[in-house]
Amino acid sequence: MTPCMPGAPCRRCHGILSKRSAPEALLEAVAVVAGGRRYLDPVLAQKLALAEFDGGAKSPVERLSEREFEVFVRLARGATVQRIAADLSLSASTIGTHLYNIKQKLGVANQSELTLIAIRHGLIEA
Repeated sequence: MTPCMPGAPCRRCHGILSKRSAPEALLEAVAVVAGGRRYLDPVLAQKLALAEFDGGAKSPVERLSEREFEVFVRLARGATVQRIAADLSLSASTIGTHLYNIKQKLGVANQSELTLIAIRHGLIEA
C-alpha cells in the first residue's frame, strides 16, 4: 500500500504514528483506533499545526496529485515505469506522463534526485 501524502487528509488512515514513537504510543494508538476514533502522533500533530500557523506553505511533494504521489514513491523505491504501469494496470505512457509532471513539480531531472527528495521527506529510508 502506498503511504498517504504528508500533510494531506487521508481517507484510508484512522491513525498515524511515527516509527520513532515509543512502544507505549503504539498501544495507545491501537486502543484509540479500536474505540472508533482517529489517532495522530502528538509530535506530528504539533508539526502540522505549526506549519499551518506559519502560513501552511506546501512542500513540492504536497503539490503532487494522489496518483503522482503514488508513482513518485514507487519510483523513489526503484520501480521501473513498466513495473509501475503493470502494478497499477495503466499504460507505460500514462506513467511516463505522471513522471514528467512529477519532475516538473519537484524541479528534478533524474531518478536519483527523486529518491533524494523522498529520503529527505521521510517517505523512504536510505
